[in-house]
Amino acid sequence: MKIIIGYYLIVNLISFLVFYIDKHLPLKPLHWKVDESPIYLMSLLGGAVGGYLGMLVFRHHRKNKRVHIALAIGLVLHLLVVLRLDPQELSDVTIKDVFPNWKGFA
Repeated sequence: MKIIIGYYLIVNLISFLVFYIDKHLPLKPLHWKVDESPIYLMSLLGGAVGGYLGMLVFRHHRKNKRVHIALAIGLVLHLLVVLRLDPQELSDVTIKDVFPNWKGFA
């Protein structure tokens, strides 16, 4: 159970960062831009919540219907996975269980 929660935290953080990179790196001299395929992949791997947060926080891809559809499909798929998990096990997990070496923000 701890591995599953850690997985979702990490994938959503990466998904959030993909939106940041896609929004802010094109402003740099290299004008590098992320293709939409990593956004789709991160959504299907479980990063839909991080993707939605990235979309809202960075105001990026908000009008792109394909990105909205990919995030929605990923969210529904992974909600079905999470709903299949035992709620009692989920309620007993703390951040120290998922990341044993966590020392907090210094």
